[in-house]
Amino acid sequence: MIGLDIVDIDRVQKIIEKYGEKFLKRFFTDREILYCNYSSRLRFQRFAARFAAKEALVKAIGERAFPWTDVEIVKDDGGRPDFELYGRAAQYANEHGIVDIYVTLTHTRALAAAQVFLVIDEEGYYQNGDVQVFFKDEEDETEEEEA
Repeated sequence: MIGLDIVDIDRVQKIIEKYGEKFLKRFFTDREILYCNYSSRLRFQRFAARFAAKEALVKAIGERAFPWTDVEIVKDDGGRPDFELYGRAAQYANEHGIVDIYVTLTHTRALAAAQVFLVIDEEGYYQNGDVQVFFKDEEDETEEEEA
């Protein structure tokens, strides 16, 4: 599944200037706020790109089933953007067989964009560390009803 979102940076800047911490705390984790505020020159582009990534994720899954702050955009060891999922977002991913999420971010002075690609376990089974989740497929349910 794929999600794409484009955000007007000027609009994000105006919202941040108007609502300040109230807006930031609703949509971003403390670590994201710290990272975005690190560079005053790129501050609003960074916030807009992360907002676009979260919106693109919602579009990829087809619903917003968790708080915005249960999703965090971080950098992996190679400096590429990556998602960290917490709380209900992590639970949702496990329950829906999402085994990986790829994200790319970009911005100009005016626009920020993000594209998200979800990798779904077609077998309905996902194992992450000590957590194992099994999903029934429709054939299993039909067989149980017939028995």
